[in-house]
Amino acid sequence: DEREGELRLDLKWDEAARWRTTTRAGLLHYRDNGSGYFNYREKKIDHELEWNEEPWLVRFGGAVRRVDFDVQTVGIGIDPPARLKDEYSVELRVERKMAWGWTALAAYKWERSRSNDRIVSYVVNEGLLGVRWSWER
Repeated sequence: DEREGELRLDLKWDEAARWRTTTRAGLLHYRDNGSGYFNYREKKIDHELEWNEEPWLVRFGGAVRRVDFDVQTVGIGIDPPARLKDEYSVELRVERKMAWGWTALAAYKWERSRSNDRIVSYVVNEGLLGVRWSWER
């Protein structure tokens, strides 16, 4: 059983809609149909700022997410704590439209996942540089 809810706020900050922001907050409850080992609750919030002035498009955003597990525990001993996971991310993307449907782009994303289980904690830095072609643009 999976139940999810989300609140979303989209704002345009000028007449031409060059500046936009999007904020989302959500809750997710997941229940398995067995022992409950995979049951969890997830809370998340993310925000994105976009500037679009042809031929440029710049997006900057960040997100925070918390997952609490009902049955899964971490560690050994008489009463180990319930497993939890925190995730954080930040992303920057810059695009420039070129001629004949081509777009040049550059992106950077930083992500951190923390848990009270050290084995599944990590940090990732990701970069992307490329070109894209689309018949729609």
